[in-house]
Amino acid sequence: MDELQKKFLEVLNDEYVDQDREEILPDYQGKMKITVSEIEKAFEDNGISFTPFNNDFELWQSLDKLGKLSDVHFVIKSCLEDKKISFKPRELGHTKKDALIALFFNVFDVDPKSEFTIEVETETPPLPSDPLIINEPTIIDDPPKSQQNKSTKKILSLDFKIMQEIFSAAQKVYAEDLGFDVNDNITIYKNLPVTSIDHFWLKVPKNISVLYSCAALLKSKTNEVIAVGFLEDDKIDNGEIRPHINFGIDNEHINYNQFENQTQYKILLLPADQENFFDENLNLVKVSTYEGKIYLLECNLKFEEELPTTKKSLCIDFGTSNITAGTYVNGEISLVNFRDVTIDQPSYSKILPSVVYVDSFKNDQPVYKFGYEAKKAIIESDFNIKSSVFYDIKRWILSPDDTEELIDRDGNILNQKIKHEEIIKSYIEYVIEKAELQFKVKFEKFSFTAPVKYKNRFENLIRKILSNYQIEVELNEAQANVYNYVNDQKSHGEFMIIDVGSATSDLIVSNYSVNSGESKIDIETKFLISDPNFGGNNLTFRILQLLKIKLAAYIKGDDDKTIDEFITEDYDKILSMIDAKICNHKKIYEKLEAAYQSAEEILPTKFNAANDLGRNERRMIKRNYYYLWNIAEMIKQNPDCEIEIDLKKLHITNCQSTINNSTFRIPNSELLFLPEIYALMNKLLCNYLESKPNLSDIQYKFVGQTCNIKMFRELMKEFIPGRFLRRCQDDDSDLKTCCIEGLIKYIRDKAKGKIKPNFKNEIEKNFYNVYVDSTCLLSQNDELKFIKQSIDKNEIELIVKDGSDQIKRKINYEIDTNYNKQYEMNELFEEVKKNTTLNIEEFLRDLKLDIRSSENNDQYYLFILPDNEGYRFRIWQLKIDEEEKIYIPQPKIENFANESLKTYFNGDK
Repeated sequence: MDELQKKFLEVLNDEYVDQDREEILPDYQGKMKITVSEIEKAFEDNGISFTPFNNDFELWQSLDKLGKLSDVHFVIKSCLEDKKISFKPRELGHTKKDALIALFFNVFDVDPKSEFTIEVETETPPLPSDPLIINEPTIIDDPPKSQQNKSTKKILSLDFKIMQEIFSAAQKVYAEDLGFDVNDNITIYKNLPVTSIDHFWLKVPKNISVLYSCAALLKSKTNEVIAVGFLEDDKIDNGEIRPHINFGIDNEHINYNQFENQTQYKILLLPADQENFFDENLNLVKVSTYEGKIYLLECNLKFEEELPTTKKSLCIDFGTSNITAGTYVNGEISLVNFRDVTIDQPSYSKILPSVVYVDSFKNDQPVYKFGYEAKKAIIESDFNIKSSVFYDIKRWILSPDDTEELIDRDGNILNQKIKHEEIIKSYIEYVIEKAELQFKVKFEKFSFTAPVKYKNRFENLIRKILSNYQIEVELNEAQANVYNYVNDQKSHGEFMIIDVGSATSDLIVSNYSVNSGESKIDIETKFLISDPNFGGNNLTFRILQLLKIKLAAYIKGDDDKTIDEFITEDYDKILSMIDAKICNHKKIYEKLEAAYQSAEEILPTKFNAANDLGRNERRMIKRNYYYLWNIAEMIKQNPDCEIEIDLKKLHITNCQSTINNSTFRIPNSELLFLPEIYALMNKLLCNYLESKPNLSDIQYKFVGQTCNIKMFRELMKEFIPGRFLRRCQDDDSDLKTCCIEGLIKYIRDKAKGKIKPNFKNEIEKNFYNVYVDSTCLLSQNDELKFIKQSIDKNEIELIVKDGSDQIKRKINYEIDTNYNKQYEMNELFEEVKKNTTLNIEEFLRDLKLDIRSSENNDQYYLFILPDNEGYRFRIWQLKIDEEEKIYIPQPKIENFANESLKTYFNGDK
């Protein structure tokens, strides 16, 4: 080890770093990961030149070379602010350079582009004596890794009877004598599991390892086993990681009735060195003959029959790809933390992916896994997925009555199809369950944000599936976002909100005024334009395309393929082409698309595109797609990373390959995103900004994870001067949670009587034209026409076009001969007016005149009107008899665009 490396280690081991951290970071919660790219951004944002670095050692060298203490201060301050770590600015500013750098490495784990190791010669400490047979244990400060507590992923399937027999046969060791300790400030509630979030943690001596895959709870007096569970590492309040006890996860391994009138219990733990015994003796009869040792630890627990009920609302923001939830505690916003079980170390997230995995069937009903548990099941299957998996389930609000065939992890098919609304219901109930586990209260009231475009439809669906609860759907997503900011702003103004999520994009404008003296808040939102089929998933798919092309070339032994081969225009040329509308932006991707189709011969991903695929082949192709999608997501989140791909996991056709794995990067990935993002911005922003004489009066807010992409922010400067963006953008806002935080603030302030809200939504604008042949029945300008058709005609074609005259849908409408409703003319027209957003008095007068002047009864009238539930239309078909009696079938409802069908997970990509 050279002198430079020794100095680096001295900085990392600064003896005063803990004291400095306590003074500067009073709310320190443990180390946090930070990427090289995030640190580079901190240098760039402060205009500080730096030596490039790829790992923590090189970063230390770069920081050490900075001549000014203020430069080191600014970089570390920016990193703390970006990660939302609270600190005391005065104490931070008075800290010396080496202490500052030591503090940085104490707070952050640098996620490196390349690994760096220092070879250190050390003596291997002797193994401790068996602590079970000595009076006092030998504590080793730094035990070898083989002796440290490590979580075992496999959970032993041991029931009450077997654990009771293990207890009876084993050599019993009382753990208090060895230095064990436990947090027994725990309350167990009937029919609720005990999970890591309850912080039922253990303190285990460093020289002792316990088996994580099994633990039990016994009555203290009778030694009767009343719960069987496992251990899981998680953080305690000071950030330290300790094993936590989990019981009753499946509601079958905890006997709640045995907790009544009890306060004293024993925890049963097994030594880690007995793991091989259980692996080799899976037969339960042999397991029950266990004669090893067990640790017993006394604890006190409280028991409650049921959770207390709260009058507060649980607020839920149901996004296309993620969901967030929370409430307020002591006036402060508190969000539900979802355990990310796809990561080995304890990790929680404020968002839960909208993913549903069909695990099994029980009593002819599906058993699902949701969110991170669903993603983990997919990963653990090595992406060889047999079961049904559903993404982007929020889109189903447009088709709640449609059904899905369900297949479980073993390939079994449920004997009935399940409606979309039932799957959504199960998913939301899972979120409610997690919220009640965290807050330890029973919620009866729920407040949802609604999609701006589909507020009525969304509200009707939520009220239907959660009919046993009190439901509020007062704010749409835009209003919630605005409310998150208005209290900190001037008395009135205008927000332009760009919401780019994983699957959809919207532009919303909101005007607000605040009268603090009268506690009045007026917010009026106007939905301007949407792209229902663009979001972060589009960018993930572009990475997947290039990744598949590169892999196919690699497998064939061809030269590596780069982005420049497929997107040949430079940055400015692409912008100019899209500005001038020289071509549809998709044309820029034509070479990429062609190469992607060619790569299908080597590395197929279209698992639903052909009918001649066998069952096993279809599953292997499906595995290809999901495996590559997962890798593409990782690259999108960290564009500079290198990914090792295991080719053995891929189904390769028409080519032989003896290579098992290789490492891939996607350099210059932002060029891959450029046409997609800039075309979206043109669509969303051009018309709106052209009508605004003074852009400085507008406050700009970005919502959705896709807005975090660096190119997104850079391209915004093509439309809005950078100084306006810097001034108006709230750097501290979390793009994933600002909507739910706004809703919680609103519900809290309204409950306390702090506000008198007045929220308005402008009537939805129609963005489409609908034709029959050359006749436009409904235009963007709300002009209406009707047609008359011969009664002999059985079918007509409706064509839906957008404002650019692009066909969005073709609908074959079959003439309905089931005229099951009869109306007087005025009675019918009143019914029609109830179901549309337009003022149609003049149109109905024209229709009435035509009906009365017509002498031909062998025909029917047909017209369409926008539906009052938003962004869809009703097809009205009328037949008139000689007495002017009007007969109509049930009006058919259609969406303007195929929003509910467009997805990247249908198997045709």
